[in-house]
Amino acid sequence: MADTFTLKDRNGDEHEYIVMPHPATEGMALSAEVLGLLTPTLLSALGGALESDDLRTAVLGALGPGNGVSDRKKGVSDLLKMASGVDWSKVGDDVGSMFRSPRFVPLMRQLLKYTSRGDSNGMRSLSNEADFEIAFAANYMEAYQAAWRVCVVNGFFPDLSGFQRFGAATLGQPASGTQPMSASVDAPAASG
Repeated sequence: MADTFTLKDRNGDEHEYIVMPHPATEGMALSAEVLGLLTPTLLSALGGALESDDLRTAVLGALGPGNGVSDRKKGVSDLLKMASGVDWSKVGDDVGSMFRSPRFVPLMRQLLKYTSRGDSNGMRSLSNEADFEIAFAANYMEAYQAAWRVCVVNGFFPDLSGFQRFGAATLGQPASGTQPMSASVDAPAASG
C-alpha cells in the first residue's frame, strides 16, 4: 500500500512523494542498518542526559519504586524542566560519525529506492540514478527529510508506545485505550 506526503525543496517549492513499502527481507536489513547508525547517537544523548545528577534524581523521582503520586508528578515536572539543560553538544561527535559513515550515501539511495518524487515533469522514480541526482543536487535537507519519512512509513523504528503506557501507569494515568490503575489516584491533567 502506497503512502504519500509533500516536502518543500530548498527554494520552497513543494514536491509530492509516493512511497511503496520495501519488501520484507530488504526492509528488515535496512531497518537494522538504520538503527545501527542511529544507536550510537541515541546512546550518546541518553548518556549525556544521565550525567546530570539533577536529571538522574528527577528520573528516579518520576519512575522510582515506592514513590507516591506527588513524588512522581514532581519528578516528571522536574524532568521536563531539566531536559532543556542537557548538554546536547556531547551528541555532536556521534551525529557527525553517522553522516561520515561510508554507508550513509548508499543507504540513502537504498531507502529511497521505492519512492517517487513529483516535479514539473511529473513523478520521477528515485530508484533511477539520474532522477535521484536531479532531485537532490544542492537539495540535501529534502533528501534527509524524505529518507526519514520513508523509514517511518516502512516501520523501521521501534514502536515506543509501550514506554508511553508505562509512563502513564507510573503517573496513575490511563494510557490511551486502557482503564485507570485506581479510581482514587489523583492524576495530573493530560496534555496535548
